Amino acid sequence: MRMSPAGRLGVFTVCLDIGACGSGGGDDDSSSAVPMAVAGDDETVARREVVQLDGSRSAASERSRKVSMTTSSAAGLGLLFAMCLHAGGCGGGGDTGADAGDVPGAPIAVAGDDLTVARGDVVTLDGSGSSAAIDLTYAWTLTAPGGSAATLAAADSAGPSFTADRDGSYVATLVVAAGGLTSDEDSVTITAQDMAPTVSAGPDRATDTGVAVTMLGVASDPNDDPITYEWTIVSAPPGSEAALDDPTIVMPTLVTDEDGEYRLQVVASDGTLESSPDEARVVSYHPLAGLD
Repeated sequence: MRMSPAGRLGVFTVCLDIGACGSGGGDDDSSSAVPMAVAGDDETVARREVVQLDGSRSAASERSRKVSMTTSSAAGLGLLFAMCLHAGGCGGGGDTGADAGDVPGAPIAVAGDDLTVARGDVVTLDGSGSSAAIDLTYAWTLTAPGGSAATLAAADSAGPSFTADRDGSYVATLVVAAGGLTSDEDSVTITAQDMAPTVSAGPDRATDTGVAVTMLGVASDPNDDPITYEWTIVSAPPGSEAALDDPTIVMPTLVTDEDGEYRLQVVASDGTLESSPDEARVVSYHPLAGLD
């Protein structure tokens, strides 16, 4: 039997060679006729299920055989088998034995995709894409940038984690093993870096002219760095001299002095990077007086 796997996972091709042997000599058509091989129907089976192939429908010859195999003998990785045929005469040079180079070997480690994260993030690795095999074991190692105290939690699982406590590159390397066979290494690089804060100026507001209104700003920083703020009045009604009480806090107060629209903008900074600016409007109306 010759087994030619299309890949370590998925389709395996099992080839059946049959031959007929004549009595040797003479032009006997019945003995020289090439037999017809019929390997049977395609099948889908469970992993580790014993598969019984059936060549009994092949044309009658003096030599025929059935072959069987267990998916576990193919590193426990087979999910689907496809069958192909070879026919030849007695002693005719076809492959009649298993080719060791065709048999799936060690499992394959897949450490996942490279990532870019914020400094301080908890990173969960994903080795679940490695070869699916019974009793697959995982061994992760981590190389961290200088000054980092990062260590892997659950380094013998498919999904260990660590905290990216410093800017720089973290290289996680995975080796998997099954059935006494060990994979080659596969690595993934996680780049931790400073990221800019984000800020919102809050909702638009409406107020009576001359009445204080507090801006409802909010900001966050992916790295949990301290944040500073800078508010500015981008536009105001003609003649206005209104000013913010403290443009460096997240929720400053504005006292409008003219009817109309005020546009306020805020930018947040972590000391290195700035957020994109965000705006909010304050619409001010003169209160109605003298109504009975």
